[in-house]
Amino acid sequence: MIHSSASSFHLAIATAVSLALFAIYKFSAKGSRLIRILSLTLCLMVVNFLIALNNSYVEPSQLQPPLLNSAVSDSLYDLNYKPFKVPAYSFIETHKELQNDFKCSQVQFEDNSNVQASQLFELNQPEDLKRIRKQVKQLSKTRSIYNLCFQDNDLSESEVLETKWFKFCGSSVWLDKYKVHFMVNRVVYTVAARRNSPTVSMLAGQVFDSDWNEIMDFRFPNSNLTFPTILPHYIDPGKRDIKNVLGAEDPRIILHEFTNNQGESDQEPIIVFNSRRSNIRWNRAMHIYRPLHDSYNIVMLNIKGKKRSFREKNWAPFMDSVNENKINFVYNFNPLRIIQCDITSGQCEKVSGPDFNKNANDNAGKLRGGTNIVKIPPHFLPEKLQSRYYWFGIARSHIEGCGCLHEVYRPHAFIISRPKEGLNFTLDYVSSLIDFNINPEPWHEQEGRCSDGKSVLIPNSIAYWDIDSVTNSNSIPTDYMGITFSEADKTNRIVHVKGWLSHILKTLDVDKHQLLHHYADEKHIYYENQLLGECATYLAQEYCQYSEKNMKWD
Repeated sequence: MIHSSASSFHLAIATAVSLALFAIYKFSAKGSRLIRILSLTLCLMVVNFLIALNNSYVEPSQLQPPLLNSAVSDSLYDLNYKPFKVPAYSFIETHKELQNDFKCSQVQFEDNSNVQASQLFELNQPEDLKRIRKQVKQLSKTRSIYNLCFQDNDLSESEVLETKWFKFCGSSVWLDKYKVHFMVNRVVYTVAARRNSPTVSMLAGQVFDSDWNEIMDFRFPNSNLTFPTILPHYIDPGKRDIKNVLGAEDPRIILHEFTNNQGESDQEPIIVFNSRRSNIRWNRAMHIYRPLHDSYNIVMLNIKGKKRSFREKNWAPFMDSVNENKINFVYNFNPLRIIQCDITSGQCEKVSGPDFNKNANDNAGKLRGGTNIVKIPPHFLPEKLQSRYYWFGIARSHIEGCGCLHEVYRPHAFIISRPKEGLNFTLDYVSSLIDFNINPEPWHEQEGRCSDGKSVLIPNSIAYWDIDSVTNSNSIPTDYMGITFSEADKTNRIVHVKGWLSHILKTLDVDKHQLLHHYADEKHIYYENQLLGECATYLAQEYCQYSEKNMKWD
């Protein structure tokens, strides 16, 4: 990589050499004419080198700005990256019009730009659960809800930790101001010793440096928490005598940039999760939690003009407002609906998409929320795309009966956009099932994937996204993205991916006339959105058969 500090170093060395050669010329004035000629010639050569170097020097202000102000650690360059297949669908890239006899194969395209993934890296450590259990025991002295985590009869601590405590669903965000990754995890205690039948679900926080080394005893300014720690937010105990399925599930995280009380620009993680609540008949509702702002209170979300669903979950968060107190969600993909919520009051309203059906439980479709959604910086998009804002995210699907598997959960990349002068969001692109070369652990240990019958790979967060370094203005920079995953609801891992930016640009590579024509017909756009949602799983059987053979599921 080329940095301004390196250029300064070269300039300093060249200047020193030039001065030395000039001194030789000066002091040899009474000496050999040959020495004078040689020293003068060398001096002129160094001066020319200085001029050339100065002309090629790039001011820091002229460098390509980072994508999201996140850290790309030098250790990323040494990883072993391998390509993985990204079959995808887009009416934009394929230039197809909507036809009555539409088939998904008509808008399918392959990209040879070579998106590549590293190996998986484990983020959980053997001592994590023991430390967490100790913290929960301490909290139980003042908050009785945590006593539910200690119903273990005569089991030893090691048996309890192995069979009744689980840590997964890790979602992370880079806080550039503090130069750390902030990760929230779901921690489950289950009396029944089944991780999909929790007694209490809790949230735990960790902090990592740019190389993903955990930082112990870390404190943020104006926060009373010391990390790593249980995040001691309110947990509704419910009204039933038998206590189960309490607390926060499926935490997701997003970066919130705001102006603090001192009038300074600041950053914090906002955590969104779903949880059952007594005051809504024990239905499941979405919540906002700001652990560095208030470590206890949570805000329940409510959609204006919509009857509350029995189960609200899988909302994918993203930022899109000049109002720093608003957060957006993809409520569902098929049809595409966007809602916007106030982070203080919890009041939400639909800002894009069709009205909600009379049936409140309509958060359906094959694509569900996966990670947080990140904005594609406009300065990386060509001029013909500057009339819109674009976002990139990773959703997931749940498919029954796929190859030898009864159930399979897999990621799907997607792009959404809206005009700069309006709020009509569209789904522009969606990939088929992708796995980043990951062969998820079976749900039950000691079993093959096919005999187990359930394969779960859940994308939890886009932890960071940034570019490599200075690149030629005529070339696409190499970008790096960190994606956290859970396998079989029992792991916390991260994979590093490079090449998404090139893939995205190819997806949106159409002439301006075609682009304007595509977005002009809003009725067709609505149907295209629905079809893309359906096409996301069009190749599911082909994917499962291929993976069964190549990943040796049996």
